[in-house]
Amino acid sequence: MNFILLCVAWIIGLVAGSFFVIHPLIVLFFGIPFTMKLKRMGAIAGNGPIPMYLGSLFVMPILFSLATWGVSSWLPKQMVGYWIGVGFTVVMGLWQCSATPTNVGEYIETNSKFIDPNVLDQMRSSLQSKNH
Repeated sequence: MNFILLCVAWIIGLVAGSFFVIHPLIVLFFGIPFTMKLKRMGAIAGNGPIPMYLGSLFVMPILFSLATWGVSSWLPKQMVGYWIGVGFTVVMGLWQCSATPTNVGEYIETNSKFIDPNVLDQMRSSLQSKNH
């Protein structure tokens, strides 16, 4: 039974790490810098998604703390499994914290209402001309 509970704590750690640790790291190391870059290029007027990102950076650690507290309250003997799950997720997810094609695509799709499409088309054409 202890092994099953250890596996449950490990899975909870994987989920908590994925949603509440990796997501803020992506926001911190990709989302905010990429927004500032687009803002300097004139593709984003105003603050764009920055207020949402700052809210996320505030809320996600609180949710991670609550998840950690919940596991330590209900499964105190399995905290090692929880931390292994969190650690595994963080180690495997660190590469996602940069300007990967997936992050850029999701960023543009999610924040399209803030981005000037004309400037975005100019950026695409200039990148394509540099690659050819």
